[in-house]
Amino acid sequence: MTHSFTDMIKKTAAVISAAAITAFTALPVSAEQPEQPENDPAYYVQVSDPPHVVFLGDSITAGYGLDGYSPDDLYHCDSYANILSRTFGETLPEKAGFTAVNKAKDGTTSEGMLNKLRSGDLDEDLGSADAVIMSIGGNDLLDTFLELFGKDDGVSGTVSRVLSLSRDLDEKLKGFEKNLPLIANELHMRADGAKIFVQTLYNPMESTAISKLNEMSDEKIDKLNSIIRDCSRDGTMYTVVDIAGPFEGRSEQLTNIDKYDIHPNAEGHAEIAKLMLTAVESTEYSYYDVEAALRAKIEELEASMSEQDEKISQLTAELEKTELERLRAENKSRSISIALICTGAVLLLTAISWLTVGLIGRKKKNSR
Repeated sequence: MTHSFTDMIKKTAAVISAAAITAFTALPVSAEQPEQPENDPAYYVQVSDPPHVVFLGDSITAGYGLDGYSPDDLYHCDSYANILSRTFGETLPEKAGFTAVNKAKDGTTSEGMLNKLRSGDLDEDLGSADAVIMSIGGNDLLDTFLELFGKDDGVSGTVSRVLSLSRDLDEKLKGFEKNLPLIANELHMRADGAKIFVQTLYNPMESTAISKLNEMSDEKIDKLNSIIRDCSRDGTMYTVVDIAGPFEGRSEQLTNIDKYDIHPNAEGHAEIAKLMLTAVESTEYSYYDVEAALRAKIEELEASMSEQDEKISQLTAELEKTELERLRAENKSRSISIALICTGAVLLLTAISWLTVGLIGRKKKNSR
C-alpha cells in the first residue's frame, strides 16, 4: 500500500507539470517581443580595445589611393581603419565577437555626413558600436582649393581666384563650424555610450611652389583644426586625435602629394593607425561574456532542480511516514477491537457455561 501511495504522488506531480506546460504553450503569441532581461553586470569583461568599431568620414578613412582600394570594397587595402581592425581583432578574445564596419565614402563633407546620420542609414551599425572613429572636414575645404586650378582662364584669372580664395574658404569654415557640433550630437544619440574619436586634418600643401598658397593652407587648416578642438568641449563630446602635428613637415613622406594626390600613402596610414591606437586604447571598453553567463545560469537551474528534487523526496518520505503511522494506528485499533470481542465472547461463553451448570443442577434436584 505504501508503494502505491508513493506512485500516486509522483504521478500527480507529473500530471501537474504536464498541465502547466500545456497551459503555457496554449497561450496566444503576442506580436510584440517580450523585454529581454538585463545582463548581469558580473559578466561584463573589461578590455582595452573596442569589441565593435565603426569608421566614418571621407576618403582618408576609406583608404583612397592605396593598393587594393576600391570604393565598393574598403576592406582590402592597408588603410588605417583596416590596420586598426586587424589589431583589435587579434588582441580581443574570440568571445568578444569583434566587428568592424567602415562606412566612409570619398568626397564626404560635413554637411553630407550630417545628412547621412539623420537619414538613419547608419543607425543599425552605430547602435552596437563601442567606438566611432571619424575623419571629416577635408572635403569642405578641398573643393574650394580645387576650383582654384579647375579653370583655364589665364594668369589674371588665377590671380583673381587666389585673391578671393581666402574669403571662400572662410565661408566653408563657417559651415563646418555649424555642422560639426550637430554631427557630434547625432553620434551621441545614435551611438549612445560609444567612445567617439575625431582626427585633425594634416596640411598636404605645406610645400607647394606657391608660397601664398602654402601660407593660406596653413592658416585655414589650422582654423579647421581649432574648430575640431573647440567643438570637442574638452573631450566631453569626442576625443580629438591629433594627426596634423605629427604630419607637419612630413607631407612629402606621408602623403602622395608628389603625385598631386593629397591623400596619405601607406606609410601615412600606418602613422595615423599608430596615433589613433594610442588614443583608442587610453580608455576602457567591455563586452558581455554570454558563454559564462549562460553556464552560470545552467548551473543555477541545475542547483534549483536538485533542491526541488530533494524537497520532493523529503515530502514523499514525510507522506510515507504519515501513511505508515495511519496504518499502524488502524491496525492497533483493529487489534483492540478484536481483543474486546474475544474477551466478550469468553465472558459470554463463561456465563453460558455457568448458566448451563446451574440448570443441570436444578434438574437433578427436581428429579429426586
